[in-house]
Amino acid sequence: MRRAALLFALFWGVVEGAHAQWYGVTYRPPGVHYRVLRSPHFELIYQQGREAEARAAAALLEAHYDSVQALVGCATTFGCR
Repeated sequence: MRRAALLFALFWGVVEGAHAQWYGVTYRPPGVHYRVLRSPHFELIYQQGREAEARAAAALLEAHYDSVQALVGCATTFGCR
């Protein structure tokens, strides 16, 4: 019984971990506004007032696009550019 409970807990952790990667945004703090920065291969969502950091992140992602794509892959439901 103990072994079955452990296996179930491990399985549930894997399932929940996979689900967490595709969650919807359900909580946004009041008074916080977001913007979208589009680059040739990415769309970055950033907090208003943080455009400089978003541009720096986009530049890094684009400069290392091949490595990033190899690391995270591409989900066809979102479309790869």
